[in-house]
Amino acid sequence: MVTPFTGAMFNGAFTRSTGGTSFDESVLLEPTEIDGFPQVFRTAISESVLGSVSAPKFETEGLGFQQKFGTKTYFSINLTNINEDVRQEQGLFNEVPKVIFGHPPFYPASTRENLSYQERTMLVTLNQLVSQEWCLGLRERLTESVLHMSFPDVPSNVPSSSQRQEAIFNQLQFYAIYSHPSGFFARAEAVWFNQGNYDYSPTLPGDDFWQYNLLAGYRFRKNFGEISLGVLNLTGQDYRINPLNSYYTPIDFYNTIPRQRTLLVQVKFNF
Repeated sequence: MVTPFTGAMFNGAFTRSTGGTSFDESVLLEPTEIDGFPQVFRTAISESVLGSVSAPKFETEGLGFQQKFGTKTYFSINLTNINEDVRQEQGLFNEVPKVIFGHPPFYPASTRENLSYQERTMLVTLNQLVSQEWCLGLRERLTESVLHMSFPDVPSNVPSSSQRQEAIFNQLQFYAIYSHPSGFFARAEAVWFNQGNYDYSPTLPGDDFWQYNLLAGYRFRKNFGEISLGVLNLTGQDYRINPLNSYYTPIDFYNTIPRQRTLLVQVKFNF
């Protein structure tokens, strides 16, 4: 972490790690992040795409910059690159070259599979304090995900011996936050989602849609806890997102993007 001039800060990280198998994927000894950048994953490749993988190898790079201006404006940009390599075997059935009476025509076997995944992300945040009670801001997260899948033992003239898939996902969030000294707070936001998919056969369409969220609540003194009530996805906008891309949820403590109008109630205590 470096502070070259007033109000500015640079931070960065480079890590290498190896994932586990089965139960090992959920047991950690090392810190989950270094200088604000994540370094430990069950798998960076979405399990909705490939399922669970064994002993993945990770390499991550991150670079960040934050600047506080005298106009009560706060700007930050973070660039991250995540690489995951997996070497595993896939089960298959081989055909018996000559039919033998009393024996099945196929026998179980396996073949090597190589997976290479890269995820590059740019996250930009801009916040403006309008007064002691009001804050306006925007956040954009642009993610490019590329997955290479190959079977080294399968002849190259077989179409499925090597595949490449790519998806680019953009999330642009506008929000206004009101915080009263008594503890009452409110938040309104509009979020634009856009995704494009490439190198899929057959073609996989992307999506382009907006969602709107409202949230209000009360925060206890000394940040002991809070009670909040909100309505997510006011217009009930459904979507089709390719899971190859990772994404953030607009409301930080909500773990997915809602597919329909959703009532959110939260009670949180800090000890």
